[in-house]
Amino acid sequence: MAYSMHRHLAKFLLLGLLSPSVSAQFCPDDPDLDLCWDPMCDADEMDLCSVDMSSSTAAPTTAPASVYTGSTSITVDATAVQVKDSFEKAMGQLLYNRSIGSSAQEAAGFVTAVVSVSSIRRLAWPMSSITRQLATTDFTVTWTIRVPLATATVAQQLLTDVGSNTALLTNEMVSQFSIAGVTSATTVTITSFATDQNFQDNTNMAVRTTGKLSMALLILMSCFASTQGRVFVFAVGLFGM
Repeated sequence: MAYSMHRHLAKFLLLGLLSPSVSAQFCPDDPDLDLCWDPMCDADEMDLCSVDMSSSTAAPTTAPASVYTGSTSITVDATAVQVKDSFEKAMGQLLYNRSIGSSAQEAAGFVTAVVSVSSIRRLAWPMSSITRQLATTDFTVTWTIRVPLATATVAQQLLTDVGSNTALLTNEMVSQFSIAGVTSATTVTITSFATDQNFQDNTNMAVRTTGKLSMALLILMSCFASTQGRVFVFAVGLFGM
């Protein structure tokens, strides 16, 4: 009875850890292991069919992409949140103008910006320690642009063009501020636009199984050990990772 319970529990955990493509490798025609029953519905005391697996989701996959990182210095009368929104949408529009993305909105999703205040301009009153904040603020925008690999050449050319002619981004940001109703941001000054690095990202193309396989092997070992009553191996395999 104890052996049967631990054997079926181990099978349940094993197939939960492994993806279908990996679990297929652990399915020999062996009645002792029987890892390939369909679909975990043995008619015995362990009613594994009562477990709701509908919420399980596969690990996300991402197509190969060309990733660019850089920074931009911007002076404008707006908040950091407004600058972030304007920058991402402006770069998205510029990408879309060059046929990257199916829409400007999708292209804006390729852009991620982190905005921080680099300095707040203040004006000191004569003969007084009182200071007054000016309307404009200097921001540093650290950005990441991730585009489909097939569009890497076009994206690289766009970044080169913006670096040599910041008016491309300036005019588009002013337009985005206007669309968002930020009436104070009528003037945008970009003092620098630099691309720091470019690399190809394939890290999410497949589900990583190394850790899962390690756990699966421990569970299999625990099944065999339980035939001798060494159930503690099962506990060590589960909680000792």
